[in-house]
Amino acid sequence: LEPAEMRCLYLLLALAVSAEVRARAGRHDGTGTLELLDELVYAAPAIRDAFADHLAADGRLFAYGLIEYAGDDGNRLSRPVRIADRLVELAYGRDVADLGGYAVLVEPEDEHLIVSDHARTTMLAALQRHVERSGDAVPLVRGAEGAGRRALVAGAARVLGAQLLLVRCGALPFDGLRRVLVEIRREAVLARAVIVLCDAEQLVADPELGRRDRTGAIERAFAGFPGPIAMTARANAQPRVFGATRGVIAIDLPALAESERATLWTRWLPAAAPAVAPVAAAPAAP
Repeated sequence: LEPAEMRCLYLLLALAVSAEVRARAGRHDGTGTLELLDELVYAAPAIRDAFADHLAADGRLFAYGLIEYAGDDGNRLSRPVRIADRLVELAYGRDVADLGGYAVLVEPEDEHLIVSDHARTTMLAALQRHVERSGDAVPLVRGAEGAGRRALVAGAARVLGAQLLLVRCGALPFDGLRRVLVEIRREAVLARAVIVLCDAEQLVADPELGRRDRTGAIERAFAGFPGPIAMTARANAQPRVFGATRGVIAIDLPALAESERATLWTRWLPAAAPAVAPVAAAPAAP
């Protein structure tokens, strides 16, 4: 955030937590207005023109859910606006993300994957480009369940020093989706996390399952997201998201060869090494 955007947050935080500030501002309900922010933050000529961009609906403060309208009364400039409760909790030292079961924040673990160097370098390079410039192509990791799709993203996140924000695409609602996506963006920004859209094929409509299409909403929400984002999907899936805006980099993880399966069995069950060969030679479950 730019310094003026930070001052907006400080002012709204002060209104939320300080009775003295509320009394001085004449805002006894703990909210402010865009008019108040304009007067106290953007009065200097050098930053006067930044007001419209910083406090636009698609500006960072609103788009990432850092501030929000607290009512529908009045015009846009006089409507009450407040800092998000999540930031107030952070100010008091409480850092507990609640994303309603739609997403979860985790630390990336070192899985010691057996994957090609090409897959590793492609994933890491894609996420590094996201850090350097927003809107770049999104890596899509495809493979069977247990092939290491999520772990491949986790390995790149470890190199970047980032957490993982795992989004359960199949659990995302259709009604109220915009609010949920704002909360997901906000949590990713606060935690400096890599967003992982897990099982992205479940964003596509499926009339037989009564599932409505959510690809358009996802594309709009993350078209210019200034942080690393990746997707996972089953083998050969075509989630049909980001193709028209950011572009997609497909990374396919093939089934492991017999020797690779033997290596994994030996790694995790070293005491059973003599019996590994016939187990590794058994055909994989569908």
